[in-house]
Amino acid sequence: MTLPEVTRTQRRKPQGSPSRTIFVLALALLLPALLVAADLPPDYFTQEGQASWYGKPFHGRKTASGARYDMFAYTCAHRTLPFGTKLRVTNLDTGESVVVTVTDRGPFISGRIVDLSYAAAKDLGMLGAGVAKVRIEVEGQTASPVIAAVEPVPAPRPPATERVTVLSFNIFDPFFSTDREDRVVAMPSAIMALDPRPDVIVLVEAFHSDHRDYIVRELKRLGFPVAAVHYEKRQYGTGILLISRYPLERVKYTPFRVSGAAYDPERYAGKGVMHYRLATPAGPLELFATHPIARFKYLYDKQGRHVDRDRKTIDRLLQMEAIARIIEDQAPGARSVIVTGDINASPDMIEYQYLLARAGLVDAWAEVHPGELGSTYSTENTFNDQDWSRIDHVLYLNREGGTGFWLQPVTGSICLKEPIEIDGKRSCLSDHFGVLGSFEVVTEPCRARMTPAGVTGKTGGTRAAADISGKTIRLTPENAAAWQTWAVEVMGRADRRYNRFDERVIPAARVVIAGAVTETVEVPLSPAQKIMIGAGVRK
Repeated sequence: MTLPEVTRTQRRKPQGSPSRTIFVLALALLLPALLVAADLPPDYFTQEGQASWYGKPFHGRKTASGARYDMFAYTCAHRTLPFGTKLRVTNLDTGESVVVTVTDRGPFISGRIVDLSYAAAKDLGMLGAGVAKVRIEVEGQTASPVIAAVEPVPAPRPPATERVTVLSFNIFDPFFSTDREDRVVAMPSAIMALDPRPDVIVLVEAFHSDHRDYIVRELKRLGFPVAAVHYEKRQYGTGILLISRYPLERVKYTPFRVSGAAYDPERYAGKGVMHYRLATPAGPLELFATHPIARFKYLYDKQGRHVDRDRKTIDRLLQMEAIARIIEDQAPGARSVIVTGDINASPDMIEYQYLLARAGLVDAWAEVHPGELGSTYSTENTFNDQDWSRIDHVLYLNREGGTGFWLQPVTGSICLKEPIEIDGKRSCLSDHFGVLGSFEVVTEPCRARMTPAGVTGKTGGTRAAADISGKTIRLTPENAAAWQTWAVEVMGRADRRYNRFDERVIPAARVVIAGAVTETVEVPLSPAQKIMIGAGVRK
């Protein structure tokens, strides 16, 4: 078996005596930055690089300046310029430009120099691509710059841990999977070849004890600094193996109440949520690992159209509700949280959208790759004949106050894709690809970007029968909070009562997904859903 290999600067001509010429040349060689600065007014500023944008998930949240972020205003985030600075941003591909005001800090991803509001990005024509090559200049400057661009200054690194990198990988190790031993033998070297190398490894479907022991032993031999290993032993085990270079301070396993029908094999696979508190040099890291039940109906039909739901959609939605409540209960004071694993929900599925809206989570991979979908269960994989999209995730949230540190995603990749050779044929390491998320540790509040608050359902308010019109619930800025309170109550009650047939769960999830409602949003209802929901609304 063969293992896989894993602006130009214009300078003035020196004039005067030979000695002055020599002095100026020496100064130019030793301090070119001073020479550039001498040709510019002291307050002149310009940069070229990539611009990105951020929108609805952050709408209404506090920015680093203290102001509320308004996605429809012309604002931006910059690493160093004073708040209130007016910038002209020009799309170098189209020539379109807008003027924005600095109200926030960021972006902290290499190569990006400015993070624009939704309105500004729309005017620049970059919403679809997610990023664009731009020039930024302080508005009102009159002098022509001698240099066409100034390289962006890297964001300062915190003195403690520079980064935290998490790998999630479903290793496809149940008893019926093929070539298990050969694939497991190749995994440690493939993991050690990743760049950046993970600090925390979460392996899913690691059911076989001999395979778990081998992977840990081989990672140690290859130089991985193993400080913690944990596997929750249940009737058949949870299948989740944690390997960490950080010591383990706390472990708690919470099983899902709802986990499929009595005849469903997944019901007996220890499905639930693992909570790990890891002791990093920068403070405690709260990490949750999970593996909700799988979707067995294909995600796309033969024409490539998305199939909205299957017979387990309600089960998975209630498991997403359980994950959100577990985070609320077990990490209430943490500044940041990471949720990872084979979540069995792609970005175009209602389950994924509900989890992010309900818990206030953000997809780290999507932040680094705006506008891209990606796939961890792909037809590029030798095991698969259908694409199930990106169902493995590294998600995170940042909150004000609390203990620990904040997170800023800097890199993300779909990894462990290279096949190996087994008995003369090529085989991938698993039917899943891995997903790698790397975060910069942020300890200064002025540099931390808070993620959107989750929908807690504690805002109260009043619903009215008039809100149900035709076959929809009409959400408005005035009634949305009341309906979201109702929606969270419906989800929690269905989970507690093991009511996996409650059809109100689907529209309740869509109400939560609507988030901060700024204009009328219509949530579709079936006739049965309309009757069930209308019966509980005040006339």
